[in-house]
Amino acid sequence: MIRLVLAGSFTVDAANLKMLLSVAPDIETVEVVGSVDHLHLLAKAGRPMTALLYAELSEADIAAAARALAELDEHNALIVVVESATVAKVRSVLQAGARGIVLPGSPVEELLTAVRAVAAGHPFVPAPFLTSLGERLFAVTARAGRQRGGHRLTPREVEVLRVMAVGLPNSEIAGKLFISEATARSHVLSILRKLRARNRTEAVANAYRDGLLATEHLLPAATE
Repeated sequence: MIRLVLAGSFTVDAANLKMLLSVAPDIETVEVVGSVDHLHLLAKAGRPMTALLYAELSEADIAAAARALAELDEHNALIVVVESATVAKVRSVLQAGARGIVLPGSPVEELLTAVRAVAAGHPFVPAPFLTSLGERLFAVTARAGRQRGGHRLTPREVEVLRVMAVGLPNSEIAGKLFISEATARSHVLSILRKLRARNRTEAVANAYRDGLLATEHLLPAATE
């Protein structure tokens, strides 16, 4: 179960919290705190958390928050809601230590996808930034996968896996890779079988663990 904490400038009433929990049975609790300091206090007092931070903070402040959470428990993770997002802003927030980024207008489905992805141990970036950030965003390290006893994914399955890593549904996978939705579904099922995963989140987490996806290549080079 995922422990979700909303931190910063959130206005969340009881009805909205009830709706969020009703569509996310895997999220055990949703707690709301008003500041990063309160977030740290809550982290000290409880179980590992995934924190969704809504605040206009500097890169240094984000880094401090991410570092403080990680030092308390390596399973703590920080997702930052980024206003006026640009490629440079996304890059700086990730470099500061956030594991995920969402936009202020993100639908609840995308927020939940981001929370689940980050809680499972891999990063999340909104789909609009995939093309802008380029191929390095989720670079596949086939050599590393082979060295660790890779799972013999086909080149097309590797492409599908890379798109799966940001939580896109079959229809959007199909659109990005110019294949039919039925073909995308077939590739996803094959990936789940080869990675011995029960669902997409577990498949992507296994892929990062086994070196099939490389988190060290998440960011473009600073010179780009």
